[in-house]
Amino acid sequence: MEAGASFFDSAEPIQPFDPIILAGDPTWRQFVIPDARAVRAPRGEPDDLVWAGAADIARWHAAGRIDTAAVIRAFLDHAAAAPSVINAFVTETLAHADLAGEPDGRLAGVPVGLKDAIDAARVPSMCSSPVFKDRIPDEDAPAWGRLRKAGALLAGKTGMPQFSGAMSTNEFNGPVVNPWTLQHDSGGSSSGSGAAVAAGLCTIALGTDTGGSVRIPAACCGVVGFKPTFGTVSTDGVFPMSPSLDQVGPIARSVRDCALAVDLMTGSQLERAALSGEGADLRGLRVGVPRSWLPVLQPAVSAAFEEALSQLEELGAEVFDVDLPEMEGLIEVNRTFAHGEQARIHDPLRMLPGYSDGLRKYTDRGRPVTVARYRTAQRERIELTRRAGEVWRQADVLAWPTLAYTAPPVGATEVVVGDTRYPAATQMVYMNAALNVTGWPAISVPCGFDHQGLPIGLQVTAPPARDDLVCFVAAAYEGATEHHTVRPPWAR
Repeated sequence: MEAGASFFDSAEPIQPFDPIILAGDPTWRQFVIPDARAVRAPRGEPDDLVWAGAADIARWHAAGRIDTAAVIRAFLDHAAAAPSVINAFVTETLAHADLAGEPDGRLAGVPVGLKDAIDAARVPSMCSSPVFKDRIPDEDAPAWGRLRKAGALLAGKTGMPQFSGAMSTNEFNGPVVNPWTLQHDSGGSSSGSGAAVAAGLCTIALGTDTGGSVRIPAACCGVVGFKPTFGTVSTDGVFPMSPSLDQVGPIARSVRDCALAVDLMTGSQLERAALSGEGADLRGLRVGVPRSWLPVLQPAVSAAFEEALSQLEELGAEVFDVDLPEMEGLIEVNRTFAHGEQARIHDPLRMLPGYSDGLRKYTDRGRPVTVARYRTAQRERIELTRRAGEVWRQADVLAWPTLAYTAPPVGATEVVVGDTRYPAATQMVYMNAALNVTGWPAISVPCGFDHQGLPIGLQVTAPPARDDLVCFVAAAYEGATEHHTVRPPWAR
């Protein structure tokens, strides 16, 4: 194979990447999370199941105050009253749940949505595309299987752009619209998962994140989206976009529920960190802000972000600017991997029935990626991640807006920020894609609204394997604000 040959036509191996091994034994700051507070009793009553937290539903279930039939009835009644235009699900399964015996576990009776790229046994898994319209897997993806074994109920398969993308548009199933206005995009590619949680159609939903596709819809829809450290959640049974970057992560209405979902998928103890953060102060925490890298922000986003930083300072954190010149290079590496690997993966699919010209144009973006460029990108990933990691000698966490703007109208191809027009999809991933390359954990939490009532997200990231610190800080911020408690106008 010549060095200039297309990676699309090559058998170039996808090299494994482990951000924890790459970190070695760094002399980073080590912020110590205080011991978890006592587990609180469920807030509210079981008559508000649709908006309750996962831990609360499970505890009510374990105490015998509710049963599975009551949960299903509450969510189905709510779904019947919700605007159908949201279009969050491509396959709905909650009405067909097995009621022979009550589930047991930490998610007993909790409805969970599943992005249509993640396999559930005997349920269509189509990647929201006619290419896979007849695909029904025999086994659960491990990520979903572990939640199911913990008692979760499958609410359904959530919509997405065909085979993933930054926006919610889908020429086959139609767009997933934002529950807050019903005229705006819900963010991709885990658009249905973000919209379903925000609309109260399920309590938790799993998505996939290659350049921000869990965090972006979370920010657009006013919920929490968590991308754990790369490699910690299995991607087996998940149709890939880019194996070098793909991650599975939860979307929920609280940091605690996201942490609980990751605990069950990985065996970690992040819920304890989230519980520690609820009501905690942040004295001793150093929060770095990479202002020199950030693009121009919409005024509402800038104002909400500055207010969020002030809130972190009020909680006791020290907030200061840091320099991250590696971010632009990391974004370009993400583009090389995502486009090149997707093109190769789609090679055997291009001639199948239902593979549209629009989808072909989208996946053809990777055809110009050469073997030489791909190999260079692998080396750049390691070097740029090492250099970017030097910031952890100064800061415990980093913070910036999840998006530079709020959700654009459905079908928009451009957004205006300041006096400049940007491609909407490109600008959506800009604030997120670098963290898929470094593999660092990251979370998006609600931090405000613009004049249209559209949500704004705050993103927090930390060193690899410090998922506990991400959850602790995000939960502390969440506990000091009320943005995450606001419901879409039609649901109030």
